[in-house]
Amino acid sequence: MSKQAVMAMFYNNKGADALLRKDYTSAYAYFREALLIDPNFDSGWINLGIVYRLSGYFNQAEKTYQHALGLNSDSLTASENLAYLYTFTGREEEAEAILAKVEYKRNSNPYYHVNLGEQEMEQEHWDQALGHFRRALALDRSKHEVYFGLARVYFEIGELQQSKRYFKQAKNKAHNRQNEDKYQHKIDFLRNL
Repeated sequence: MSKQAVMAMFYNNKGADALLRKDYTSAYAYFREALLIDPNFDSGWINLGIVYRLSGYFNQAEKTYQHALGLNSDSLTASENLAYLYTFTGREEEAEAILAKVEYKRNSNPYYHVNLGEQEMEQEHWDQALGHFRRALALDRSKHEVYFGLARVYFEIGELQQSKRYFKQAKNKAHNRQNEDKYQHKIDFLRNL
């Protein structure tokens, strides 16, 4: 990571702190500084758009979100903020169209389903967690995190053979020794039950 990127992130974080304090003048100054340092820093543009929106400068907010999307067309955060602005300003149809695209992108992302699966596990909703991990697996069979999630759910519901099977697959898909060792320890633990 370049010094320029680190400095831009520093000022962006300072701006986010000011934004949380509702000190929009300071937030603006910090985001502006971040963008002077790194004009391609899409998160800075998104946050600047939030300052504009909260300050009632809706046209500037829209242009800023669109600029962020020009830098990173895959930014779901920029898209969601633009949709929120459209909803807030009475442009519901445009907002709904953007949110439909965001939802489609999220549902096509295995990590989105891994995250949802983990949230369901925290609530001990095992069937829902299993559904999300299975959806993630259907989207991408190469991610060790997906197999790890499946193994954990099966362990929690007492299906130890399935748990061991998925821990083995997680180990096979792991790309570093640390994860391989972590999964091997879990397999060894299950063998000793």
